[in-house]
Amino acid sequence: MLRLLRFLVSDSGIGMPPEQIARLFSAFSQADASITRKFGGTGLGLAISKRLIEMMGGEISVESEPGQGSTFTFTTEFLRGKEEKTIRLIVPTDITGLKVLVVDDNEMARVILRDQLTSFGFETTTVASGEAALAELERVASGKPYDLVLMDWKMPVMDGIETSKQIKKNTKLDQIPLIIMVSAFGREEVIQRAQRAGINGFVIKPVGPSLLFDTIMQAFGQETTIETKSRLEPENYEEIRDKIGGARVLLVEDNEMNQQIATEILDGVGLVVDLANDGRKAVDALANTDYDLILMDVQMPVMGGYEATRLIRQEDRFKALPIVAMTAHAMSGAKEECLAAGMDDYVSKPIDPAQLFTTLMRWIKPGSREVSQEAKTKGECSEQQDTIVKFPDSLPGIDLPTGLHRLNGNTRLFRQLICDFAGKYVSVTAEIRSMISRDDL
Repeated sequence: MLRLLRFLVSDSGIGMPPEQIARLFSAFSQADASITRKFGGTGLGLAISKRLIEMMGGEISVESEPGQGSTFTFTTEFLRGKEEKTIRLIVPTDITGLKVLVVDDNEMARVILRDQLTSFGFETTTVASGEAALAELERVASGKPYDLVLMDWKMPVMDGIETSKQIKKNTKLDQIPLIIMVSAFGREEVIQRAQRAGINGFVIKPVGPSLLFDTIMQAFGQETTIETKSRLEPENYEEIRDKIGGARVLLVEDNEMNQQIATEILDGVGLVVDLANDGRKAVDALANTDYDLILMDVQMPVMGGYEATRLIRQEDRFKALPIVAMTAHAMSGAKEECLAAGMDDYVSKPIDPAQLFTTLMRWIKPGSREVSQEAKTKGECSEQQDTIVKFPDSLPGIDLPTGLHRLNGNTRLFRQLICDFAGKYVSVTAEIRSMISRDDL
């Protein structure tokens, strides 16, 4: 039975007159042109919210008066669950009662993490800055020291990485705690800086209890609650192949290595893949071939993904053609920009096979298609790649588990990519230094 729920969000801000409210839910429109300058924003958030809520059978509205704040209301229907399920996370006996220090300048983040850690049976204290964290660790050093620190990255005065360095080299601490960084910024350079600082784990906000628990268990060398699979199982391949095998996909990507990775992953489920090196070539390809879906990189020479998508959408016959953005931009707002350009969905790079296949299954219509013998052979081979190439347990400087996960366990392709990278990028350090010396930024 469907239940209609109504949500209200009120503020005590500047409020709006009726003429501003009238254009509030239009794309690229702010209530007042000065708002963009004062408070940021592109005018997309409410337009996207309206679209999503209407797709869910609901409505959104606002009541506001100048100087009196605003109240936004939206409705949507939900099915009531038949029963509640409680997931119990079992803490190994040797780390029961773990003493944890949470360091975050945001009060709400501290409360959420404290409550989650307390539910695990951990003894938890919170502080609001790096300086306070150092003082707290030193205060208890001679008594019962902390076993673990959950460290926010972006904090004023002293950020989480600098604080972690100070902790690691603090001679007043007889026991140096393990440190897990908790950050809303998943950029690669932040993760690398955290690793160089000796930080023992990294999770991206918002953090769910299960992910937090598993990360802590891994940091302490314990078994996690859920077994993580490095690749999709063969039966998953069969299901995907049965539903969308034979579908034709246009991969628009200028990087040769990314082309190779994506093509092999798509070949593995029997998809027919055509390549376009830039947006201009993608537009031209559509004149001669019918596609079930386009995977579109965003930043490319000649013509980028946004411009290409807008040109494609100008033709009525391509209005319903699924276009999925592929981009390394994980910043807030990237997905909204893709949707505003006319794209239907978004997958991040480096490609995660499970995310990619979930997205493909969402947009490619299932049906009976003829799968070429070549595609069948490629798919069968992809399931056996780990037996074809003997792979070492470790390589200095290379994260083998993550790499293999990204390639769905394809050791042959991973080995080829590593060798190609070594050959193509052996001189890149000297080239970059030369450009810097010439001020060729």
